[in-house]
Amino acid sequence: MPNTTASLASLAGNTTVTFSTPTEVFGIITIPISLVGTAGSIGCLGFIRTHAKQQSSSTNALYINLSIATLLFCGIVCPVHAYTQLAQQASSFAQPTYLAKSACSFIGFFYFWTLTASAYSHSAIAANRLFIVVLQKSKLSSTSTTVFLIAASWFIAGMTFMWPLLRLGGTYGFSTESMKCTFSSLTSPEFVISYKVLYGFVPVIIMVICYAAVFCKVAISSRKLRKNPAVNQAGALLMPVNHRRQRNAERKITQIAFITCVGFIVCYVPSAIFGFVVKARAALQSPMGMALVFLMWIGCAANPLLYTYLNSDLKKRVHDVLKRRLPFAERVFGGSSTNGNSMSLTGVKRITSTVSNKVHPSRDQ
Repeated sequence: MPNTTASLASLAGNTTVTFSTPTEVFGIITIPISLVGTAGSIGCLGFIRTHAKQQSSSTNALYINLSIATLLFCGIVCPVHAYTQLAQQASSFAQPTYLAKSACSFIGFFYFWTLTASAYSHSAIAANRLFIVVLQKSKLSSTSTTVFLIAASWFIAGMTFMWPLLRLGGTYGFSTESMKCTFSSLTSPEFVISYKVLYGFVPVIIMVICYAAVFCKVAISSRKLRKNPAVNQAGALLMPVNHRRQRNAERKITQIAFITCVGFIVCYVPSAIFGFVVKARAALQSPMGMALVFLMWIGCAANPLLYTYLNSDLKKRVHDVLKRRLPFAERVFGGSSTNGNSMSLTGVKRITSTVSNKVHPSRDQ
């Protein structure tokens, strides 16, 4: 990397510090990621608080967990990374004091802990969708199961990365290669392989399995509906209103969870694969490696904001503006409706009439 040199006056005298210009650029890029992730997490928490009754308590708790993980990462870790990448070896975290080393070690652990907890939070949401949509067992969507999923997302992440704090498998500290608090050394190949698998692949595998099962369940249900649509839709009409609303709500939650999960995987997997394939630390800190790391951070920061957008009236307002301004947007987003979860009165009458004729044929026939 090209370097520039600047002379700084320290309290003890003149000290020459080497600055890495690309790393300064990375520090500047980290600032908007931190702001978007922090604002999006706070907005998501506020949205859940004001719309708590519209979704189940388990769903709210799981997205609160995701928002907290993102808030801690973007609100604490990213600002520290931005500061150390801008100040570099002149930052307080790079100093050879016990306090600076301890603080940098904690930030290094906190970095991997919160980012991995965010990934496992998505896995917990995917497991919750599996329990509700596929298995359809109330015990698996209970409060105790939700608490277990939330605790597991933080416990697995913490147990994966706590060992370097005890100087087992490696150490945390200030890296002069990336100019941030991260691994300063890795001494155990077994630890490296285990953390890369638990950090990069296990949460993604859980998401893929859960949503594949959900997709198969929905596909089978849709096939049954196509075989006899009139009778099936009439059965839906005869379903109690509360059950019908709950079913529609769960369907919407599953769609939103799947969209946010896909967005996260697209941003997360490239960096995980690159980190697993590349062995040299210098390659991990290359422009390509750092670009993929930033892509991962962007995916983490954007998820609470994406969830809030897909859930709130903001989505409808954006669509309305686009449909007014762009001629083709009407075909993309479709026409407006009074209630997207309800059927038109004409359709209800048609279905009811069809089923009535099948069940009670006319006496004139």
